[in-house]
Amino acid sequence: MGTFDNNPFVAPFDQDRIALCLPIESGSSEILLVHELTHIVHAKTASLTSHWQRTIALTILEEGLATRVSKFLVPGEADERYIEHKENWLTSCIGKKEEIFKGILPYLEDDSSETVYKFTIGKGATNHEREAYYAGWEMVDTLLEQGVSFNDLARIKEKDIPILFKNLLIS
Repeated sequence: MGTFDNNPFVAPFDQDRIALCLPIESGSSEILLVHELTHIVHAKTASLTSHWQRTIALTILEEGLATRVSKFLVPGEADERYIEHKENWLTSCIGKKEEIFKGILPYLEDDSSETVYKFTIGKGATNHEREAYYAGWEMVDTLLEQGVSFNDLARIKEKDIPILFKNLLIS
């Protein structure tokens, strides 16, 4: 699939449609399918473009929503199954939670391709890959615990996400 890295994704197909790209070489996973379908539902619900270039705040919400919806709809697995791409990655991130949050805070409104890469594929602010995924996992969980529903999260407009997460990270 694409780079043959077993990484499913969604991408714009045309102006009105989104393509769901799933690797076939490694079999299917209900968790991955729900994760990627959540991206599509979220994009349509919030009128998002699903382009690579987007704010880090939006990326955090997209990945947090997708991982937490996956856990909700496909329950019963260890947390690592919903978010981890490498063994012990989640444990390592948990140990650096405050540093990851502090490091990502200045980038919430940044929508450069370099910054999106840094926090999704690259080494982030603390030398951890996929820090936006971890930040999303934690921040969406916090919002759910505060009573915000998946539906409400999916309807937040892109322009409102950075301030929501700034307030969450600073408190």
